[in-house]
Amino acid sequence: MQRELWRRASAVFEQALEVEADRRSEWLAAQCVGDEALLVLVQRLLAADEGSGEFLERPFAGGADVGDPGEGASFGAYRAVERIGMGGMGEVWRAQRADGAFEQHVAIKRLLYPTPDLVRRFQHERRVLARLHHPNIAQLFDGGLGADGVPYFVMEYVDGEPLDAWCDARGLGIDARIDLFLQVCDAVQYAHRNLVVHRDLKPSNILVTAEGQVKLLDFGIAKLIEATADGEATATIVQRLTPDYAAPEQVRGEAVTTATDVYALGMVLCELLAGERAYRVAGGDLANAIVAAEPAAPSAIAARGAAAARDRAPTLRGDLDRIVLRALAKEPERRYAGAESLAADLRRFRSGHPVLARGDDVWYRARKFAGRNRAAIAAAAAVVAALVAATAVSLHHARRAQRQAQRAEAEKAFVLGILDANDPNDTQGKGETLTARQILDRASERIGKDLADQPAVAAEIYDEIGNLYWDYGQYERALPLYEQSARLAETAGLPDAQRVGILVDLGTDQRMLRRLDDALATFERTDALARESDGEGSELELRVRAEQSTTLVYAGRFAEADAIARGVVDGVGRARAHDSEVYSDALNALAYVRLSWQHYEDAVELLRQVVALNRALHPRIHSAVSTSLNDLGYSLAGAGHLVEAEAALREAAQIHAELLGKAHPHYAGTLANLARVIDREGRFEEAHGMLDEAFATRRQALGDEAISLDGTWRALALNALHRGDAAAARQAGRRALELDLGAYGPRHPVVALSQLVLGQALAETGDADEAERLLRDAAETGDAMFGTPNDTSGVARASLARLFARHGRADAAWPLFERALAELRGAVGEDHCAYADALAWQGEAQLAAGDAAAAPTLRAAVAAARRAYPDGNPFGREREALLAQADARAR
Repeated sequence: MQRELWRRASAVFEQALEVEADRRSEWLAAQCVGDEALLVLVQRLLAADEGSGEFLERPFAGGADVGDPGEGASFGAYRAVERIGMGGMGEVWRAQRADGAFEQHVAIKRLLYPTPDLVRRFQHERRVLARLHHPNIAQLFDGGLGADGVPYFVMEYVDGEPLDAWCDARGLGIDARIDLFLQVCDAVQYAHRNLVVHRDLKPSNILVTAEGQVKLLDFGIAKLIEATADGEATATIVQRLTPDYAAPEQVRGEAVTTATDVYALGMVLCELLAGERAYRVAGGDLANAIVAAEPAAPSAIAARGAAAARDRAPTLRGDLDRIVLRALAKEPERRYAGAESLAADLRRFRSGHPVLARGDDVWYRARKFAGRNRAAIAAAAAVVAALVAATAVSLHHARRAQRQAQRAEAEKAFVLGILDANDPNDTQGKGETLTARQILDRASERIGKDLADQPAVAAEIYDEIGNLYWDYGQYERALPLYEQSARLAETAGLPDAQRVGILVDLGTDQRMLRRLDDALATFERTDALARESDGEGSELELRVRAEQSTTLVYAGRFAEADAIARGVVDGVGRARAHDSEVYSDALNALAYVRLSWQHYEDAVELLRQVVALNRALHPRIHSAVSTSLNDLGYSLAGAGHLVEAEAALREAAQIHAELLGKAHPHYAGTLANLARVIDREGRFEEAHGMLDEAFATRRQALGDEAISLDGTWRALALNALHRGDAAAARQAGRRALELDLGAYGPRHPVVALSQLVLGQALAETGDADEAERLLRDAAETGDAMFGTPNDTSGVARASLARLFARHGRADAAWPLFERALAELRGAVGEDHCAYADALAWQGEAQLAAGDAAAAPTLRAAVAAARRAYPDGNPFGREREALLAQADARAR
C-alpha cells in the first residue's frame, strides 16, 4: 500500500510542477478528491521542492525502504545487471539496454529511502545534470519512475578509477598528473559557466577511464547559482559534504560560490601532487583546522610522505606550492577567480612562464601591522596590499634561484620600510598618520635611493606604484613612474614578457593623458617585443594588439581599430576556448570600437556576450562584471534601449560601490553614465543630483583639468538644458569643448559631441551665430569621423534646422529637417529617442509657422516618443500638448 501511494504521489507531483503556481492548489485538490493521504503527500513533496525549512526539520514518516529491485529489474528501456554502488541517499546499478534498439551500458541511480527531502534532492540533481553536456562530465540520458514508483535516472556508465588511485597505480609524474587535473578544471569551469557549483569535489567523484579521460560525477548537492535560495537548509548541506575537501565558508555554514569549488580543486591538486591532503587531523579538529590553521605546502607534505611523493617534493617547491596555497586561501576573494584561472596558472608553470600565484610572507606582516595601527593604516591599506603583491617573483630554473631570492628580499625590505615609516608606535620616528597618497608619494621618492643597486626590483616597484596612482585617476603622477620602470626593465634585462606588461601600462597611461602619438608608438614597440617573446598570434601579442585597437579608437581611427580588434577576436578564438577570460577581453575590445564608432547594436550584442562570460568567470562582486555592465549600459543607451540601460548601469554602480567605495572615480564614472540615462528618461532632478555627486567625486580625484571630466561636463550641460537652465548649459558645454580641443585638436569625434552640446545650449541663450557655426562643425566632423549616416551629424543638423526655423529661415530649415530625419532613420531607427526628438522639433517649427503639416508630424512625433521613452515622461507630455494645439488649429 505504501509503495502504491508513493507511485501515485510521484506521478501527481511531476504533473503539478508543470502547473502555474497560482493555479496549483486548485488543480491539486481536483486530482486528489477523496484521497487525503495522497493530497498531504504531494503537498509535502511540493513544499520540499520549494525549499521549505520546516519540511526539512520534519521528515515524512512514511519514507519506508523501497526494497531491492534485484538483477533483471526494468527501468524503462534498461535492465539492471549489477549493483555497483550504495550510499546514504541511494544506490547505483549498472544496466544495459533491453529493447534491442542498440547495445548500451548505463548507470541507473535510484533512491533507497524516498522521503520527500531525498526526492527533492534527487530531482534537483537530475535538473542540474540535464543542463550539463561536457566530455568530462558524466552525461544524463533519461529518467523516470520505476515499477515501484521510486524515481531514478539513467546516466553514462563510467568504467574508471578515482583520480588519485589511477595516477598512483600507473606511477605518473607531476606533468601527467597536472594534465589530468586540467581536464577536471575544464569540467568545473564548464559547470560554473552554466551556473552550477558542484560543492563536493573529491577524487572519488572524479573517475578516469582506461583511455585517460576524466569524468566528473555526483552533482547531488550541487547549487544552481542563479537560484534565489538553495532550497535546502545550510545545515543539511554541511552534514552531507565531505569535510576533507570542504572550504572554510562551507564549514562555517556560509554562502558558497564558484570560489568554493576552487578551494576543493586546490585540495584535490594537493593530494594528487603531494600524496596527502593539506591537513593531517580528523573530526572536530579538522573543521577547526580548515577555518583557522594554515595549510601545509605540498612540498612539505610530499617530503614526509611515501617514496614516490618524496621524489616529487623538489619540483613542488616554489611555483606549485604557491599555486596550491592560493587555491586554498581562507578568504574566497584571495583564491583564483575561477577554475579556468587555476588551470591557466598550471599551464604557465608547464610552459616555463611566470605564474600569478605569489607568496604571502610580507602580506601577513602588513596585515599584522594594520591590526596594530588601524587608524594609521586604514587609508593606506590598498597601497600596502598592492606594494606587497610586487614582492615575490616565481622561480623556474635552478640557475636563477639565488638572483630571484635576492630580488625578493630587496622588495620585501623596501615594502616593510614603507610600513615601518608609517608606524605610530615607532618611538624613533614622528609617529605620523599618512594618507594613501602620502604613502605613494614617499614610496616613489624612495625607490631611486633605496633600490639603486637593484634596478630589476626598482623597475617592478615603479610599475606597481604607477598602477596605484593610475587606479585613482592620477595619470600625470603615474607617467614618470611608468617611464622609469620601462627604462630600468630594459637595462636590467627583465624577461621580455614582463617588459611587455610594463610597456602596456605605460602606453595605457599615455592614452589616458591623450598623448596618442606617444601611446601608439609605445604599443608598436610593445607588439614587436611580444612577437619576439611569445610569437606572432600568441596570447601576449593579442593582448597588446587589443590595447593598440583601443588607442586607435581614442585617435578617431575607427576603421583601423576595427580591423585590428576583429583580428584579435579571431586569433583568440582559434587558440582558446570561447569561454575564457582572454576571449572576453577580446570581445570587449571589439565592442569598444563598435560603440565608439556608433554601431550601437553591434556593441550591445558583443557586450551581452562579455557580461555573460564575466558572470560565469568571476564572482558577482568583481571589477570585470561591473565594468562590462557599465559598457553594456552605455551601449544600450546609445542604441535607445533606455530602461534596460538603466538596469545594467544600476547594477554596475552597485558593484562598483561595494568593490571600490563611493569616493572612487570609477564608481563616479558609472554613476554619471546612469545619470545620463535617467536624464534621457525625463527624471531631470534625480539626474541632476547624481551628476553633481559624480562630478564632485571625479573632480576631487582627477583635478579640474582632467580630460576625463569632459563627458561629465557634457552630461551636466544636457541636464541643464532639460531643466531650462540655458546659462548653466552654456557654461558646462563650453568647459567640455575647451578640454576636448586641448586634448584632441579641432578634428575629432569627441570634439564633435561637445560642439553639438554647446551649440544646442547657445541656441537657447540667443547666441545664434556661434550656435550655427558649432552645429555646422559638429555635423561635418561627424560625417568625416563616423561616416554617414551617423546620429551625431543627424542630431546636429536637426538642431541647426530648429535654429533656422526659430530665426525665420524656413527655406533653409525644411530641407535640413528632412535630411536630418533621413540620417537618423538610417543611423538609429525610428524607435530611437534622437529620431523622436528631431521629429518633434520639426512639428514644433511647422506649428509655429502655421504649416498644416504640423498635426500629422506631431502625431508621428507622439507615437515615436511612446516607442522611445518610458511611460509618463515629460518629452511625451510636451509633444502631446503641441499636438493638441495643432489639432485645435486644424479645427
